[in-house]
Amino acid sequence: MACTTPLRAAIPLLCETCRKYAIMSYCFVVFTCYFLVLVHSTKLIVEVYSLNDVSKAASYLQQRQIPCLDSSMEVAVHRRYTNTIFPGLAIDVSSGHHQTVDTLKECISALPQVVNVWQSHTYKLSSSRHAPRSTSPQKLNPGIFHELTGVDKLHEQGIKGQGVVIGIIDEGVDYLHPAFGRGLGENFTVQYGLDLAGDAYAAGIDPVPDPDPYAECSFHGTHVTGIATGAQEDIGYVGVAPEAKVEHYRITGCDDSAPLRADVIVDAILAAHRREVDVMSISLDQRTGPFDDDVVSAVLERIAKEDKIVVVVSAGNEGWQGPFSATSPASAKGVISVGAVNAKQVVYSTPRARYRVLGGKQWHDFAWSTATPSRFPASLELHALTLNTNVEDDACNELKGDLDLSGRLVLVRRGTCNFDKKMMHLAARGAEYVLLYDNEADETLPFRYDNNFPGIKGAGSVTAKTGKQLISLRAAGSHIEMAMDSNFTLEPYLELDEADDTAGYVSSHGSWGPSGDLSLEPSLVAPGWDIWSTVPRSWGGYDTFSGTSMAAPYAAGCIALLRQVFPDVGAEVLARRLSSTAKPMRFNDGTNKTYDFLAPAWQQGGGLVNLPAATNVQTDVSLASLSFNDTHCLPGILTFELTNCGDGPASYSLRPQSAVTLAIFANSSHKTITSWTNKNTSSIADQEFLDSLLPQGQYADILLSPTNLILAAGETSVIEVAATLDKLKDLEARCPLYSGFVEVTSNRSETLTIPYGGIACRMADIASLPPGSKDTFLSAATFQQVEEGGNYGPQAIDANRTFTLPHPTAPVPELNSTMEYPTVILKLGMYSPAVQTGLVGMGCTPATCPIASYPERENTGRAGGYSRVTTSHLLWRGQLANGTWAHEGCCAFEVCAARMWHAGQDCLTTSSFCFYYAESG
Repeated sequence: MACTTPLRAAIPLLCETCRKYAIMSYCFVVFTCYFLVLVHSTKLIVEVYSLNDVSKAASYLQQRQIPCLDSSMEVAVHRRYTNTIFPGLAIDVSSGHHQTVDTLKECISALPQVVNVWQSHTYKLSSSRHAPRSTSPQKLNPGIFHELTGVDKLHEQGIKGQGVVIGIIDEGVDYLHPAFGRGLGENFTVQYGLDLAGDAYAAGIDPVPDPDPYAECSFHGTHVTGIATGAQEDIGYVGVAPEAKVEHYRITGCDDSAPLRADVIVDAILAAHRREVDVMSISLDQRTGPFDDDVVSAVLERIAKEDKIVVVVSAGNEGWQGPFSATSPASAKGVISVGAVNAKQVVYSTPRARYRVLGGKQWHDFAWSTATPSRFPASLELHALTLNTNVEDDACNELKGDLDLSGRLVLVRRGTCNFDKKMMHLAARGAEYVLLYDNEADETLPFRYDNNFPGIKGAGSVTAKTGKQLISLRAAGSHIEMAMDSNFTLEPYLELDEADDTAGYVSSHGSWGPSGDLSLEPSLVAPGWDIWSTVPRSWGGYDTFSGTSMAAPYAAGCIALLRQVFPDVGAEVLARRLSSTAKPMRFNDGTNKTYDFLAPAWQQGGGLVNLPAATNVQTDVSLASLSFNDTHCLPGILTFELTNCGDGPASYSLRPQSAVTLAIFANSSHKTITSWTNKNTSSIADQEFLDSLLPQGQYADILLSPTNLILAAGETSVIEVAATLDKLKDLEARCPLYSGFVEVTSNRSETLTIPYGGIACRMADIASLPPGSKDTFLSAATFQQVEEGGNYGPQAIDANRTFTLPHPTAPVPELNSTMEYPTVILKLGMYSPAVQTGLVGMGCTPATCPIASYPERENTGRAGGYSRVTTSHLLWRGQLANGTWAHEGCCAFEVCAARMWHAGQDCLTTSSFCFYYAESG
């Protein structure tokens, strides 16, 4: 792309009046670099026109039969996508010199077989962990998990997902768990799977696929699988669709710092599509903007359009930021985007282990916590470093003598030094298995920690009381045999708690809409907060986690139940039956306060899934939601079709139900969208957010025609819907975000709803970079600080600071280099489809000198756009977007962010700085 090429326009245009703001240049050629040592390696996803073109394009690229691929470059083809819905390649271009996004884009696009080239973006899984609680063992009533949604009623009718296949795209799964039948194959819950990453996959190491999706080094994949399906009767656990089958597609290795790569995710999605699963569950997000032009969204939209597979995606966990916190791929058209509600009852579990005097018969049970990941042999003899339970620095110093700790479980007291030091000293003496006991006598629960200690295969903790009991037995001369139960043969300790005052309400943590084209998002909500489900056996078998990651498989399980009831309807109809029968929920602010108005549809979509209603419905609506866009693109009339699918005539009544409207700006300055809270750990709304809720009566008037009608069996009628914003005109400067529900009731006791929404101002008037913003500034950072997500606490630098940059011919610095670079800290006030950063000064303008920044994913053409809820860190080495290097001197950066519909852009100039290149060689 030449320097004068305008910012990309990758947003579908919703009305003719907006078309003039857009430049229809869909530029998808971008790339991401993954670094251990920063040798330049560019990962791309290349789409071609047909399956026949896959081999041709691969050959051209590998043999560098394009003039722009010079002799210093090597092209490796890692994946061939041989699926008609998305034929293409995943490639890796290695080069002895830096190639920019724009250079490679023009290069690869020159092949006649190529349709698009996408960035291999990174994604993340979203969930948070809760502390364990233990008490006496008990069997749970399976109904407690599903009373909120009516799933228990379907189970009572024998509807449990028989004959339905759920494809889960996630981390690996412990299919040897008893809830899955302890096996892989057609006779087990997990009937098929693939590992698209491999255990050894890590940053800088390419995936090595294999046919086995098994993994116990992480919890997420096993947890979401258990939510969707599976059951363990002896403790009372049951998933949503316990008799459905699972096909599991693993997309991560065991290194949790390794990125979730788009090329791997696409491979998994296409594999599930090829296997013709009934529903896909995908619990990940890109943490970019809410635009659907990333490659994963593109593939999911094509699958949804085929009308065969229902695609379910988690909405994300940025709800603390309030409205406009959506992200892709949940913004993909045709997918079910799922927010979360809080569980009504919360189950906590703690693993059980056993000990006995060596040679004895009597086992004694105790609660413990495993340091994850860990795996222990079936039994180990206990060894205590000291019999003094008052020692404060156990294992804090090098261990003396010729002590050999191999083959034993070493009991060590917590305290004085960090766990790393203790484990280092123990491992130096051959220890592979360690049990820490607490130094706080009043703690009744084992503490948690992660096992990331070199040489330690298994670790865990017990309370001070349990530790002292074991020490006393050793002091009495007894040898102790320990059985830590890594294969989960013992029932865990369970506790059932009533949830807090927000039980059953929409979780404040789920991301809000709208999407990038102002469509309504999420689609609906399902249980996702405080969800007890399966984890790998060596992790304790069960645990409680939270997030929309948990809500997505719940909704996927609901689709499995519906598919059993309606085996012949299309995927779109099935998805709409779930969303249109959902129950709109009242607003909750995170406390026990009650409100008499509905929560915005932008937060809850159609509402909470209601399975009895979904399975009994005899009416179809043709749309999942209605978008009224902004005031500039406000449609005159929207329509949807209402169809009577019953055997006889039915009468219908229609009425609008408004949800609470919120003004997204506290005042008319249009600077900062009001967040739910300024503390991302809090679920309670700040007073500033509550003040943004407009009094009842300030909403959009929705006009319906007709409002009453009778339809014969099989008959369809067109319903017209219009919105008038007279009641919100005086508040236009604060941009009221309105929403509600078109309610359809029948004489068959059916109630269906279609959520609607819009914004009562012009999006083109909202600045992506608000004037005077202090959230975007020039800082200094190392490669490693930027790669680790900017957690170093960036600060603005003084004007005219001088940087010494590596010479352009020098090798790319190592990741752990301490060299600091000029780095733009970018935080938007409103999401943007594109951002461009260029130099100002030295004869440069942003148009003539756009920069190439690191990470490359932060460059102008980033798929998904730029979110307002995340911060980007744009590190600069001195290179421009066209591959040349800037001349030494003093300058500044100008950052420009496109507004919605590309209706102009907002620009900010940073403080000035100077830079010089180090001597070469």
